Amino acid sequence: MRSALFLMVSLSLLSACQGPEQKAGAEKDKAAAEAAGQPYSGDGPNERVGSAREEEQFARSACSVQYVNRRR
Repeated sequence: MRSALFLMVSLSLLSACQGPEQKAGAEKDKAAAEAAGQPYSGDGPNERVGSAREEEQFARSACSVQYVNRRR
């Protein structure tokens, strides 16, 4: 129960800040918008993909920590 709560809180904190994958995606979206002559809205497909990658990486690392703790 405690580990599930920790995971939920950690994922919510992670989604509140931009990590390197999400920042790189935002830069790609901004460059694509400028090349197309459109204003950058601040939320594009590459940014969402970067955010999803970061959440997946975090979830995998949290699961591996839980597995190690259970084996002790």
